[in-house]
Amino acid sequence: MLAQSIITNYTENHRIILLTESITAGGIAQQLARIPGASRVLWGSLVLYQIEAKMQLLQIDASLLCPEKIASQETVIAMAEATASLYKIRSSTSQCFTSLSISGFADGPQAGIVSCALVTEKNIHAVTWHLTGSRQEIQDTAIQQALELLARP
Repeated sequence: MLAQSIITNYTENHRIILLTESITAGGIAQQLARIPGASRVLWGSLVLYQIEAKMQLLQIDASLLCPEKIASQETVIAMAEATASLYKIRSSTSQCFTSLSISGFADGPQAGIVSCALVTEKNIHAVTWHLTGSRQEIQDTAIQQALELLARP
């Protein structure tokens, strides 16, 4: 199982996972938290669905949260960096981290456009997917794709 290999890998490499989920509504955290030992690596997950929540909790600039940019790589990078900042401010350790952020459209005219960012202490990586299917299928595929990103070395 992919989630099991992620938990094992991050545990062995002394890494922490930080999540900020929008389109997946906590689904990534749920998959990871099902695995025994997840609490050693899963620092936490923010589920921020409304634009105001992203602005208030992560201090994301409103210009990044307009309909044209809400699912952009620029926005998910900003979200992942803001979550990483929360960790660095509040953490008493200097443990290595991976901050993953995901946002997109599950329905409507832009349905299936999903962006995901990984921010670590050394790197920034972002991707955009064009997914198809029902709302649930888009969310499920986005969860799987995000887990695959987390699983990469």
